[in-house]
This record gives sequence, C-alpha cells and structure tokens, in this order.
Amino acid sequence: MNPTARKAKENQEPRHVNRSSQSVRAGLVALSVFAIGCLHAMAQPAGTPSGGELDAMRLVGRAHYENDEFDKAAEIFRQCTSLAPDSAMDQLNLGIVLVRSRKYDEAIVVLDRAESLDGDAPGVHYLRGIVFKRQGKHAEAAASLNAVIASDPECGPAYYNLGVCSHLSAPVYFLVVTEFPCLYRC
Repeated sequence: MNPTARKAKENQEPRHVNRSSQSVRAGLVALSVFAIGCLHAMAQPAGTPSGGELDAMRLVGRAHYENDEFDKAAEIFRQCTSLAPDSAMDQLNLGIVLVRSRKYDEAIVVLDRAESLDGDAPGVHYLRGIVFKRQGKHAEAAASLNAVIASDPECGPAYYNLGVCSHLSAPVYFLVVTEFPCLYRC
C-alpha cells in the first residue's frame, strides 16, 4: 500500500463501533431525554403536561413499538392521548399500535377519533382500509383505500390493497369466468 493510501486509511473512521461505546451513547441519550423531561416538569404547574414530557412518552412508546411490545406501546400512547386529547398524531400512533396488535375494533374507534380531530391526518384512511381488509369487510376497505388514492394518486400500497380487496370480494362465478374460461365452457 502506498504511503498516501495508508495515511488516508488511518484517518478514516473505524468501520464498526464496539458495543460498549454504543451502550454508553444510548444511556447518555436516554439520560438526557429524562433530564430534559424533568426540567420541563419542574417548570410546569402540577398536573399540567409539558411538551417535553409528552415527547419523552412518545419516544418510549415508539421504542416499545419497535421492539414488538405492542401492549406496552398501546399503554404509553393511551397515556399520551389522555394528556393531549386533541392530538390527532397521538390518536394515530395509538391506532397504528392497535392495528399491529390485531385489536381491530378498538383501532377503528381510535382512527375515527383521529380523523375527527384532523380530517387530513396522514394514514388514517389507509390504516382503516387495512383493518377492514383484515376483517373481511372488502367494500368498506375499498371505500377507505379509494379515499387514499383520491388524495394521493401515487400511493402504490393503496392500489395494491384495493386490488386485493376487489379480487377477494368478487363473486366466485366472476372469478371462474375470467380466470378459468376453459372451465366455464366445459
């Protein structure tokens, strides 16, 4: 290796970071979030939720969600919705967790609440369509997914799920005629 290449290689950052430094860094981040939350809490009158407190709770809920701990995430996001009842974002986060944990009836109620708070809340119609599809309510799913496509014609997943719903809701006769014409003629 020539001297210039060797010097450039020495000045590069290491390709991997050892686990202990990652753990220390993660601990410091968690501690700083906790400290910021405590400072905000001290500045607020008792019983008043602070923005920092809610943000910290949202981060904890997201961490539980990312670790597939949906019951814990749902509990955290329920607390967020009780502290900020007018937050469509918190309602939507709770709805996402409920969909992932297959609590579809509760998810529909929460998604309806999110839509009532913010009619343009991103993802509400799409999630509602997914819930209806999983429940076998293909007509309702198609209506929700068509609302997504009307607002975002580039949403590929909405087209895909709409196609699945259309295919699953078609009468068997129609499927036999279109998919297997030789069977129909026999």
